[in-house]
Amino acid sequence: MARRNSGWKFTGAAFLFHLLVPVAAFASGFGIFTQSASSLGQAAAVVAHGEEPSAIFFNPALISRLAGTQMEIGTTLLVPSRQFTSGETGRRTDTKDSVFFPSTLFVTHRFSDRLSAGLGVFSPFGLGTDWGD
Repeated sequence: MARRNSGWKFTGAAFLFHLLVPVAAFASGFGIFTQSASSLGQAAAVVAHGEEPSAIFFNPALISRLAGTQMEIGTTLLVPSRQFTSGETGRRTDTKDSVFFPSTLFVTHRFSDRLSAGLGVFSPFGLGTDWGD
């Protein structure tokens, strides 16, 4: 009987350990999440309450709440820098300097209470990396 309880205790402790220990995940490292200044300031938590034309990117259904014709234009300056150090040789390599200007354009129009349309020009991905020779 004691062995069964110790198994559950171990499983529970392992579960709590994985739940409480933060893990850094650098997923979507090439993603560009600066579709609008408002959404960037709210950590992209605008999926349920779009109040601007960039709702086309996050939740297109929300453009039905926007009145009249609205337009939103934006750009961002990105200067990525990466480095890699080989575990085998200890040699360090850096990327070549590059500059990116991912830009956005959103236009919406509400024709009636039942009909809205919009156009979005954006780039959710679009960075590059050049490690040189």
